[in-house]
Amino acid sequence: MASYLVTGSSRGLGLALVARLATLPKTEVGTIIATARQDNSAPLAEIVNASSGRVQMLKLDVTEIASVEGAVGAAERSLQWKGLDVLINNAGLMDWSPTGLEGM
Repeated sequence: MASYLVTGSSRGLGLALVARLATLPKTEVGTIIATARQDNSAPLAEIVNASSGRVQMLKLDVTEIASVEGAVGAAERSLQWKGLDVLINNAGLMDWSPTGLEGM
């Protein structure tokens, strides 16, 4: 059973990925760590609360090194230092690119 960490899980694609992973059998998907800058996403809280501990929420702002380091330590402890199998790095923000959408 694989462990997953999904960044940007509070809404959109990240939330949908966490929701889908949570529906898969425990024999395929074990621990799911859902991260977000804020811990105020009601839809994510519903998934976490319904998961019997399988889905865990971690606060993580990928633009701040201290936040990243804290989340790494929390994830390591949560996984009992067994390592992470899959990282889905969905978080990000790019307001503008000089070459337009193609350059993003």
